[in-house]
Amino acid sequence: HSYQWFWILGTWLITGPDLLFWSILALLMTANTLWERRKGAKKLAKRAGARARVGLALRTVGVFTTITVLWSLWNSPSIGEFFRLFEVVEWGAATTWLWLVAYVGIAGAIATVARAVSEGGFGLDAPKREFMPQVATIGVVLAALAVGVRPVVTERMSLEAQVAFRAIRRGELSERDAELIRRGYYENLVLAGRLNSRAWETTSTRPDDWQFIQFTDAGRYTNDFFEKELVPNASIIFHAAPFRVNRWGFRDLDYPRSPEPGTYRVALLGASYLLGSGVADDESFESLVEVRLNEAVPTGYERYELLNFGLPGFEPLRNALLLDRALEFEPDAVWVFASGSRGTNARIHLAGMARRGIEMPDPFLADVVERAGIRVGMTEADAERLLAPFDAELLEWAYTRIARRTAEAGVQAVWLFLPPTETATPEREFAEGAPHIEALGFHVVDLSRVYRSAPIEELVVAPWDGHPNPRAHRLIADTLWSHLMARPVLIGGADSTVARPDAGSGGPGRH
Repeated sequence: HSYQWFWILGTWLITGPDLLFWSILALLMTANTLWERRKGAKKLAKRAGARARVGLALRTVGVFTTITVLWSLWNSPSIGEFFRLFEVVEWGAATTWLWLVAYVGIAGAIATVARAVSEGGFGLDAPKREFMPQVATIGVVLAALAVGVRPVVTERMSLEAQVAFRAIRRGELSERDAELIRRGYYENLVLAGRLNSRAWETTSTRPDDWQFIQFTDAGRYTNDFFEKELVPNASIIFHAAPFRVNRWGFRDLDYPRSPEPGTYRVALLGASYLLGSGVADDESFESLVEVRLNEAVPTGYERYELLNFGLPGFEPLRNALLLDRALEFEPDAVWVFASGSRGTNARIHLAGMARRGIEMPDPFLADVVERAGIRVGMTEADAERLLAPFDAELLEWAYTRIARRTAEAGVQAVWLFLPPTETATPEREFAEGAPHIEALGFHVVDLSRVYRSAPIEELVVAPWDGHPNPRAHRLIADTLWSHLMARPVLIGGADSTVARPDAGSGGPGRH
């Protein structure tokens, strides 16, 4: 297997964690075999009673814990990164030891009870259950579980319950791995296979032509902090859907740089959900809402233009910098779409840029990298760990910059929370971030419940791609439209009355 792996992929399958894992496991199994041989089968057979069951339960917990720790070692990119896992544990805190004692106690109690039940009770004369009743009991439980996790049942539950039951029905990626796959981090199948079996399955089942945008004729790497961009005037089939880029290098209609009089123009910043990965040009929620606005003309403007500046993986840091380009198109408002309220995505991107030696586009970011102690060539895990304490500071800088730049330009700033389809608790994430964002001067729009009306499986592009499909984009458009109609101020009107711009003027907010 290792020989085939090397000749097909050009890398060695055996790593330091592999060697250490199998060596420790071999030593433990050898020691256990020798111990049982010395003790003899007779002594092992004499164990009985409650005390023996408790001892067996504790040994079971010990074996389970040992295997869990070894499995973590095996799945670590390096031995050093495995040991760094223990650096986050507060060994001096009393709560840490209380949790460890509680774990051993609860797990031991469960194992003891399970052992006693399997033997027919704690030394009592209760008759053991016969084979067929046991089979019937297990069969009924499995059948109920199989039926209970089907989408036809779970679709009536909360989004949190849907996510939980989907995880029972089939293996799921963690939110971090899902985000890394959306960013193209796992385009190297060697890395996906070594770090995460689920990531391997997800990436390996994709069709060969299901590439990330930077590997197609419509995208390219930029070798700067933005990392990637779209190619102007490109037109391809991307993820089985038509994908066209305008002359300005973003996916939308070919708008003029300056809007016509009587036009209300909005610049939209966000990631691949806004871009519309996996849906046709006219199927994205941005396109659907724009068509509705121009059909309804709800505030009296002659025309509405929504300019889609979305790019795959663009988190708050890059959106805050991309804003400068968006303002060149003279928008009346800027809508910033956020997939979360935490700084994880910003940290991942900044860590990747810093360790590669990419020049920082702002003194603040350079200062954070210096304070974190990130060096060129450092592993990604180390860089992210060092940046973790700066999550809140990075988000603060990004959104403060957007708020300040839009205010200077006389442009309305709107923050829209649009979670990924696999986010388990979107309402909680919105509640965590919205008050602070609103305090910076943003109008806040809550789209956290947008996926509640249908099973999640019916809203994604493909099993290997969790981006919203056309049906999901229609749901997003419907939800966003209801917010716009309830709050006309978001589209150039007023909170209580509908504004009509003067003839020939650019409308309120035009500068």
